[in-house]
Amino acid sequence: MQQVFIDRSLDINDRYEFDEHNAHHLKNVLKIKKDTIIRLVYQDSYLAKIEYDNNKIYARVIEIDNNVNELDCEVILVQSLIRKDNFELVLQKACELGVSKIIPLISSRCVALDKNFDVKKLRYQKIMKSACEQSKRNNVAVIDDVCTINELDVDASLKMVAFENEKYSASKISQLYDKQKSIVIVIGPEGGFSDDEIKVLTDKGYQCVSLGSRILRSETASLYALSVLGEIIE
Repeated sequence: MQQVFIDRSLDINDRYEFDEHNAHHLKNVLKIKKDTIIRLVYQDSYLAKIEYDNNKIYARVIEIDNNVNELDCEVILVQSLIRKDNFELVLQKACELGVSKIIPLISSRCVALDKNFDVKKLRYQKIMKSACEQSKRNNVAVIDDVCTINELDVDASLKMVAFENEKYSASKISQLYDKQKSIVIVIGPEGGFSDDEIKVLTDKGYQCVSLGSRILRSETASLYALSVLGEIIE
């Protein structure tokens, strides 16, 4: 079933006219037919039937949809900047896995510093919105502005950073999760974090977690950690 995020609340039998972007996508890309049932989401979710009128496309609400497809916990991913294609992959898949917010992070070993991040932020948000629609999320995940480790300021019940060496004891994610309602996980760049950066994070209350004995690429580490969280939260 196709899902579209909309911009206002609706009632039973209301007819919603799609904006130009969604109308083009539904009509010309998906070639969606009259009477097809789709899901509309604002603050509530609705099941609606497609209607065509004078070459315009509408959806008429037929019932409220009470399904909630969100994790029972706010999950925030702090993702160190990596190469563009891999970063966009993380944005997309993290949304599919239920992340609430993504915070891009600059660290000392980042090799792909995006000097035009502010310009690309709108594109990134569109990627995330599309992924949330595709995975039938009830909410659209958001992306913050880029920050440094010193600037990182997140209020969460459980704070974790993926890092393990002989100086730090690292727990498994499942060992630290205890039904907290907000979780943040920090993932480093390809070169990992320096000891000084880990010291800053642990001073901020982050606990080191192990993602296993194998060395993972940054994008793999993010998606692995989110998958583990999704499994234990649900």
